[in-house]
Amino acid sequence: MDQASDAAHTGHQPAKRLTEYLREGLMIFVAVMLGFLADSSREYLGDREQETAYLMSLREDLQSDTTRLHYSISRISRDIANGDSAIRAYAEHRATGRYPSRLSVWGQSAAASVDVVFNDRTSSQLKGSGSMRLIRDQALATMMLAYWNNQIALAQIHDRFETQRMEQRTIGFRVFDWYPTYMARSFDVIDTTRREWQPALVDPSGLREFINITSSLRNVAISQYLPALRDEVKLAEQLIARLPVRSGGRATKN
Repeated sequence: MDQASDAAHTGHQPAKRLTEYLREGLMIFVAVMLGFLADSSREYLGDREQETAYLMSLREDLQSDTTRLHYSISRISRDIANGDSAIRAYAEHRATGRYPSRLSVWGQSAAASVDVVFNDRTSSQLKGSGSMRLIRDQALATMMLAYWNNQIALAQIHDRFETQRMEQRTIGFRVFDWYPTYMARSFDVIDTTRREWQPALVDPSGLREFINITSSLRNVAISQYLPALRDEVKLAEQLIARLPVRSGGRATKN
């Protein structure tokens, strides 16, 4: 009686050979590995697509930021120049007490507000979702973090500048008759940038205090605010140069 008829007679199947077990095990292993590789490939491609989307979005944010930063630099540079004019006019005419009528205008213009509102659309998404892990270029990631950390330092400088600016404003309204100027601007009665509008010096005794706070405000602008703004715009431009650009519907590296 052969093995087949014997197996049929006894009701038992012949034992599988070791090679058959190995072959089946290998087939299962290959199938699992192929599935794992396919999932990993899909995840990798998805991460790369998301990384590119973030970087392109960041590029748009930075371009908006640089425009605002350059504008703020021009504003604070103008404030510094007006502060210089006010301080110089006071020093030159203090002995006689006969100050040029423009002193009031220079003093007022030395404390114009300087605000930078950064576009945090992409940065909030990257930091809030933990997606910084998607950025493979570690040098780029370091630059991004430095750019965002500088914004914290800028905010602190802005607060110091704003505190002194408001103090200068308070003293200025007491020393000069600034209210007609503000009323004219509010109701567009005159164009204060084109016509002479010289507020009167109503409290000469407070002029020295006004010049002192104007000088202090100018020093904060020169030593802290302006350098911080320039550092931030430099970082922004360096980041833009490192980020991919969209060409023909596809993102390509610079």
